[in-house]
Amino acid sequence: MVRMRATCSVACCLLLASSCSGPGGAPPLAEIRAYTEESAKPWTGLRANDAPEDFAFVVVTDRTGGHREGVFESAMPKVNLLEPAFVVSVGDLIEGYTDDPARLAAEWDEVQGFIRQLEVPFFYTVGNHDMSNAVMAETWRRRFGPSFYHFTYKDVLFLVLNSELFGMVGNPSTPVPGPFTQPEQMQFIERTLKEYGQARWTIVLLHQPLWDDARQIDADWLRWRRGSRVARIRCSRGTFISTRGTGATIRTTSRSRRPAEAAGYAERRSASSTMSRSSR
Repeated sequence: MVRMRATCSVACCLLLASSCSGPGGAPPLAEIRAYTEESAKPWTGLRANDAPEDFAFVVVTDRTGGHREGVFESAMPKVNLLEPAFVVSVGDLIEGYTDDPARLAAEWDEVQGFIRQLEVPFFYTVGNHDMSNAVMAETWRRRFGPSFYHFTYKDVLFLVLNSELFGMVGNPSTPVPGPFTQPEQMQFIERTLKEYGQARWTIVLLHQPLWDDARQIDADWLRWRRGSRVARIRCSRGTFISTRGTGATIRTTSRSRRPAEAAGYAERRSASSTMSRSSR
C-alpha cells in the first residue's frame, strides 16, 4: 500500500459460500446488478459465471511497490481455472505516483491488457498508487467512471469505496484532489446502506485499512461503521476487505508473491449467526 513497499505483490483470495438459499429455500438471483450514469464503468462486465447453488468469487490484491514482472499477468489464467463468478480488486494495480499522462496511460493499458485475459467480470477499486493526485483522479474518471460504487449479487451487497477520499496515504488529513469528493462518498454510503438494509451480507472493498491507523482512526469511517456488525478480514499485507452479515464464517490465508496459491473461503452455517474474525 505504501509507495516503497516491496513485500506484497499480488495474491488471490477465493471466497466461497455453498448452498446459499434465499427466502423459502429458493436460490437467490444469480445476475450481477450494477449501475452508473457515466459512460465509463469500473467493471468489465456483469455476466456472472456461477451455478445457482454456488457463491464463489476471487479477490485480487495489489501489485505495486516493487512488483515482479509477469506475476500478475500469469495469475489471470490461474484465476480462470478457479471458475469464480467474478473477480474484485482492492486497489493498487499500477505503480502510479505521477502526473505524466503518457506514463499513466501506458501503465493502465498494461494492466487492462492483463485483465482482459479473464473470462469473468472484473471490478476495480481505487488504491493510493492508482490515485494520488488530481491528474490520476481525472484519468480514473475517464477510464472507469465513478471511484466509489456498489453492486449486488445473490442478495449480497458489495460496497466499493475510495479510501483516498478519507485521506491520502501520504497526507491522511487531506482527501485526494480531483473530481470526486468525500462528502459525496459519505452520502453515497449512507444512502446505499439504507437502501440495501436487508441484504444477507454486506462486503466492503477498499484499499487503506482505515480502522488500523495507529495515529487516529478516521472519523468518517467510524461515522458510517457505527451501528453495523462489521468483521474484518485481512486478505494480504496492505489490502483489506470488510464484511458484515449473518450465518457465515470467514477464513482467509495468503502468501505474498504467490498468486492463486493464497485462498480463503466462507461457508454458510445454517444454525449460526456468528461472524468470526480472522486473526490480524
